[in-house]
Amino acid sequence: MDPEDVSHLSDQVQIDLEKLEKIMAEFDMGPDSCSLAERTSKLPLLDRAQFYITLSYAILSTLFSSLKLQGVDTSSHPILKELDRVKMYSKKIKNIEELTAGRTLKVDQEAAGRFLKAALVGNQDKEPKRGIHTRFGEDPAINKPERSDAEEPTQKKKKRKQSKGGNSTKTKTKHKQKEDE
Repeated sequence: MDPEDVSHLSDQVQIDLEKLEKIMAEFDMGPDSCSLAERTSKLPLLDRAQFYITLSYAILSTLFSSLKLQGVDTSSHPILKELDRVKMYSKKIKNIEELTAGRTLKVDQEAAGRFLKAALVGNQDKEPKRGIHTRFGEDPAINKPERSDAEEPTQKKKKRKQSKGGNSTKTKTKHKQKEDE
C-alpha cells in the first residue's frame, strides 16, 4: 500500500471518529442524566428498535476495527457472529418498515353499513312513539276541525253531556231510582 493512501485513510478515520464523538456526547451518562432506556422510552417501538440496532452496530463495528488494527485474526472471533446477528435484526426491521409503509387503513364500507344498520335497528324499538298533541281553543293559529250542522252527536254523547253538567231531571231521577233499589 502506498503511504499516501494510508495517510488519506487515516485522515478519513480521524474525521469519522470526531463525528462519532459528537454523537456519543449526546448520550453522556453522567450522574445527573437520565438513562438510555428513559430517553428512548418516548420513541415509537419501531424507531426504538432501529435506534438500538444502529447503536449496537456502531459499537460492534468500532470494536471490530480496533481488533483489526491490533492485528487480531477476526475471521474466527466472536465479534463477527455478533455483527452478523445485528445485521440480521437490521434486515428484519427493514422488512417490517416495508410492510407498514405499504399498509394503509381501508374502511370496508359494506361491513360498516351493516354494522350501523344492526346497531340502529335496536334503537327504534326502545324509543316510545310520540304523537303530536294539539289542544284546541288555546291557540288561534291552530286550525280546529269544524263540524257541519248536519252532524249531530250520537245518543251516547248526548247522555254523557247531560250526566256531566246538564240539569236534566230525567238523569237525576234515574240515579235516585237506582239508589233506592
